[in-house]
Amino acid sequence: MGDEFLRRSTSPATASPATAGVSYLQENLDAHQALDDEYSAKMAENEADLAAARKEWQEALAEAKAKRKAAEKDKGPEGLEGPDELIAKARDAISGLGLGGISGAIEVQSTFNAMAAARGMGSGGPVDKIKERVADIDRNIGILVQEAKKGGIQFG
Repeated sequence: MGDEFLRRSTSPATASPATAGVSYLQENLDAHQALDDEYSAKMAENEADLAAARKEWQEALAEAKAKRKAAEKDKGPEGLEGPDELIAKARDAISGLGLGGISGAIEVQSTFNAMAAARGMGSGGPVDKIKERVADIDRNIGILVQEAKKGGIQFG
C-alpha cells in the first residue's frame, strides 16, 4: 500500500513540492540501505577472514606445542623420562657390579676446611702485614743512611 502511494505521488503529472520531498527521502533511504548492505557484506567478509586467521593461529600454536613436547622428550640421555629414571638406572648398574657388601647408600667423607682455604688465599693475617711494613721501613732507613754517608741529606 505504501509503495503504491509513493508511485502515484511521484508521477510527473501529480508532482508537487511535497511529493518531490517524499521522493527525495525515498531515494535517500534507498542509498542508505545500499550502503548498509555493502557494509554488512564487508563485515561478513572481514569476520570470515578473522575466523580463518584465528584458526590458522590456533593450528600453529598446536603444532609448536607438539614440536616442543617432542623436543623435550628427546632431551634426556637415551630417551630417559626424568631424573628418577636416571637414578634408578644408576642403582641397577651399581647393584649389577656384584660388590655385595655395599648398601644402596653411598657416603663421601672429606677433610676440606673452608676457613683454612680462605686463609691460604688471602694476603696473610695481621702479623704478616706488620712484618711487611717493618721490612719496608727497614729498607727505607737503609736508603736514608746510605744517602747521609754520601752527604746528600741535610737535616734542618
